[in-house]
Amino acid sequence: VTAQGVDEMHAVMEADDARQGQADAMGASLDIVISSDMGKGGAMVNGQPALDDGMGAQVWAVMDDGAMESAGVIGQEPHDDVWMPLPGGTASVLVTEEVAAGAAQPTGAVLANVTF
Repeated sequence: VTAQGVDEMHAVMEADDARQGQADAMGASLDIVISSDMGKGGAMVNGQPALDDGMGAQVWAVMDDGAMESAGVIGQEPHDDVWMPLPGGTASVLVTEEVAAGAAQPTGAVLANVTF
């Protein structure tokens, strides 16, 4: 899965319209790349967030119209090149502290916010 994620990231980075950003969420680093032309993107996650027990760093794709879609939750275990796919229409990426199972919408503290 890791190698596939790396290949996916490089493919998106090579798009003419590739947008890139970086974030740190309490010790978990995210290298983000989005391509509207390709209709996809993602965040490469490394490290681990230092959060309270039972909590995780939930990653949200925020669209131009404000709609949000969860890309998943970064748990407190170490991460090494874990790929989290994101939609190509992502205008910004929000990372919030949520319960480890994930929330239906952002409710916790904002750990990172990257706008493209």
